[in-house]
Amino acid sequence: FYPVPMTLQTFAILFICVAGGFHLGVSTITAYLAAGAMGLPVFAVPGAAGIIYMAGPTGGFLLGFWIAAVIMGVGVKFGYDRRVLPCFILMSMATVAIFICGYLWLSVSIGLQNAWIYGVMPFVLGDLLKICLAVLTIRIIRHKVRE
Repeated sequence: FYPVPMTLQTFAILFICVAGGFHLGVSTITAYLAAGAMGLPVFAVPGAAGIIYMAGPTGGFLLGFWIAAVIMGVGVKFGYDRRVLPCFILMSMATVAIFICGYLWLSVSIGLQNAWIYGVMPFVLGDLLKICLAVLTIRIIRHKVRE
């Protein structure tokens, strides 16, 4: 996938933020982005790091990761992660925030239509599956911890 790679980053963000809550979730995503900004090779594209990479075509998705972490953290504070449907809706909202930020930023580079075609459409089904997987994983872990 180019210019936006297919990864499990959104799954990781959703899972980390539900499992860790507001402070740990937002702190973890902030540290991830800061590590990438400092040049550490943490991003999906091999060798891609630093502020220059973050300002590139996929930079909006990276900003969206942080906004999604905040959305998830607030939702967890209100207990929306405790039941399946509210958790699914919460994760969907966070994912939409990632899409919006990524789409708007990418559209500056390749135009609105191409940003939609290459930056959003190919990822909708996969992210829906990642949301389902994250909800299911959290439910299983919480069930096992209670046993």
